[in-house]
Amino acid sequence: MSMLGKKKTLRAGLIGLGMMGRHHARNLRALEGVDLVAVADAHGDPHGAAPGLEVLPDVEALIAAGIDYAVVAVPTQFHRDVAIALAEAGVHTLVEKPLAFDIGEAEEITAAYEKAGLVGAVGYIERYNPALQEMRKRIADGQLGRSTRSSPAARAGSRHGSRMSGS
Repeated sequence: MSMLGKKKTLRAGLIGLGMMGRHHARNLRALEGVDLVAVADAHGDPHGAAPGLEVLPDVEALIAAGIDYAVVAVPTQFHRDVAIALAEAGVHTLVEKPLAFDIGEAEEITAAYEKAGLVGAVGYIERYNPALQEMRKRIADGQLGRSTRSSPAARAGSRHGSRMSGS
């Protein structure tokens, strides 16, 4: 709190305006004490998630907008570079799951935020989706029968092939 007893309004930035980013934009705008001041996406705003805001081209432009914290909702293969740029700029960050492409990149991101003394968090927002919470409750109550999991056969040479195939 400031000396006048008023809470500071946090200046939020969002990078990635795709399927998840559009939800983050809506939620950031609905938060009390938060002002969504900047958005970035190299492909524009396909869902009209950020009306009234200029769509910046990249993370550097987002940082230059003077944000207090950012939400990263770009495709996973870009999480590492975007998150580390934000950490190096001193910006607290929420990265949409998964944190990174692999464990090595996740460890790099974690180390960057620890070194900078910043909050770096991973967004598991679907855990709080009311529809999924109701589904979990119904499964636990036995209303939907036995739950099983299926997945496609592992493709040779895929990122996850050896883990999925058990070899």
